[in-house]
Amino acid sequence: MENFTIEKRSSINDRIIQGNNINSPCRWDLSIITNCQGSIYFFWIYYISITICFILLVTSLVILIYKLPWNSNLISNLGPIKGFLIWMILHGTFRAISMLIITNNWLHDNYIIKSIINIFGWSFGCIAAATYLVSIFKVLPRLALNSNTVFNIEAANNLIVDHFIPKDSTVLKIYWTFTIIMITTSLILSIFKGYFQMVDKESLFNIIQSIILIEYCIAYILGALCFIKYGSLVVKLLDESAKLMGLEDIRKSESKASRLVNYRTYLNKLKIMNFSLSIIVCCVYKL
Repeated sequence: MENFTIEKRSSINDRIIQGNNINSPCRWDLSIITNCQGSIYFFWIYYISITICFILLVTSLVILIYKLPWNSNLISNLGPIKGFLIWMILHGTFRAISMLIITNNWLHDNYIIKSIINIFGWSFGCIAAATYLVSIFKVLPRLALNSNTVFNIEAANNLIVDHFIPKDSTVLKIYWTFTIIMITTSLILSIFKGYFQMVDKESLFNIIQSIILIEYCIAYILGALCFIKYGSLVVKLLDESAKLMGLEDIRKSESKASRLVNYRTYLNKLKIMNFSLSIIVCCVYKL
């Protein structure tokens, strides 16, 4: 009877038993299978994910160091693109560390630390997407072709008339509010999640897990909608500008036509990047 009580009160991680004549338990650690002979398939998935995270980390770091100018006033000149790359570096780093901890069974009894690293990896990804959206909102007013331009654009043909474009100050307030909320709630919820997992409070653990999933679902859905709406608007405005500027340049000088070709190339790259980011943000990840 005593042995039965001990087994009944075993940790959440030791509750799933693998069938097919394999009596060794599958340990679930932060929603990941470990110590299970039949889970090699899952391990390969996470090894591939670790590789992708390292590629993301190195790529973002190289772009940040090589492409962008750095000076002594780095903090004051920290723009949205630099911020986006920094958050992506943190995202890739924390996700890679989290999966390495899981696949190698490190920090076995430190549930709170593992939970914090795991959840912060996703938080930094959300903040990176929000930072890139800030750059989109900053560039939209500069691309608007209105009555103050040299081109006569009717209101019915103005792409920006029917879209709500918040001011820079409003965008920054929303961004920093979102960032603070994400970091604060992620820290608190990850601590509770790790603690309830450690003391084997399954019902409370599931409640915290559900709250985390709801929070990230809302963040990713809102981000995806913003990317779809405003990201496509940026591309359309750039395309409109390229057409008008290209026609005027060709009339003035044929040598300037090459600028239009370069502009088109840049526009195609922007379309690819916008599409890729939209796909990433649309994915609701399982924690």
